[in-house]
Amino acid sequence: MKKIILLFSIQLCSFLVVNAQDDLLSGLEDSTVQQARPLTALFKSSRLVNGHTTETAAKNHLDFKIHHRFGKINDGAYKLWGLDNADMMLGFEYGVTKKFTVGFVRNTYSKMYTGSIKYKFFGQTGKGKKSYPFTMTYYGNMSVNSLTWKDQGVDPTRTNYFSSRLTYINQLLFAKKFGEYMTIQLMPMHYHQNLVTYATEPNDLFVMGVGGSFKMTRSSRFNIEYLPILNRDSRSTTVNSLSIGVDIETGGHVFQLIMSNSRGMVENSIIPYTTGKWSKGDIYFGFNLLRYFSMKR
Repeated sequence: MKKIILLFSIQLCSFLVVNAQDDLLSGLEDSTVQQARPLTALFKSSRLVNGHTTETAAKNHLDFKIHHRFGKINDGAYKLWGLDNADMMLGFEYGVTKKFTVGFVRNTYSKMYTGSIKYKFFGQTGKGKKSYPFTMTYYGNMSVNSLTWKDQGVDPTRTNYFSSRLTYINQLLFAKKFGEYMTIQLMPMHYHQNLVTYATEPNDLFVMGVGGSFKMTRSSRFNIEYLPILNRDSRSTTVNSLSIGVDIETGGHVFQLIMSNSRGMVENSIIPYTTGKWSKGDIYFGFNLLRYFSMKR
């Protein structure tokens, strides 16, 4: 399965690069072509399902996010199919410029604090001068796990360092819109953890994520996201994250309904801690609520 995902990702990268060369060359050959215009509505928000999209916050705009994840559906009627339990995340993202966004979130799962930056190198455009056939964005973060050492499964009597609480994400996001109804995104990711459970466990994990967003109506989309780890330790009990969701836009709000085998809501908890299996009903239902505020006078 990993080989299939990797082969698909390489083919998609090759396709994007070839198209980029064709469009740039055609723009050079014909200097009379009009300036290319950027495409809009590749995604409804900065989140695909759990992970990020290529979208950045508008300049001087604040994106406020509330994410909820309930317990597993297979917990049964006694726990109201997971609704008795819930994790929550509060987050803010601010557009410093139209391409550069800074963010901060706090997640009740692992009591995790995350600071992030996001920069859009260029956006997909129509045909014309200086056209780009896809959108490319960088996303990076640093997270602090603030659970007690005991709750993390670490011996609290030994010497433990603050740096052992830190994890990092570096990610490139490539998105291409095909026609009016479909956007495909490639999400290569590097995850680094300072503290690992086993001596043989790698500190660095590499993920080749893929996802898609499909327009259903003018105000709704269906999204899917898959994050396979390419170098998981053989003793690890974790699995790859697979998530689906529906976006519903209502004015200044975007409401996302989500089903995932991941309990976490940021990449730093999704990549190392996903253990749920769709085949066994280990599915977490939840929602994201996103509200946009203009900070301009």
